[in-house]
Amino acid sequence: MFKTKYCNIIIPNNLEILNYESFSNCQNLEYIVISKNIKEISDDCFNYNELKRIYYKGTESEWNSIEKYESFDEDIEKDKIYFYS
Repeated sequence: MFKTKYCNIIIPNNLEILNYESFSNCQNLEYIVISKNIKEISDDCFNYNELKRIYYKGTESEWNSIEKYESFDEDIEKDKIYFYS
């Protein structure tokens, strides 16, 4: 079985919601690329992981319009989010 130290995820453009606990407990999650089509990040999506960076394929204004779970800002520090636009 092939194992890597870090895992990276690219969210396809056809998704609009990152569901409940989608990436919870992903201990090796280094970064995730989120399409600008995402409208909602559900509860505890990034809970209990080592996520280092989020790359968002849109502007900061578009990012701010995404509905995020209540404790999102506690789980993800703002300096970990990078914008493509």
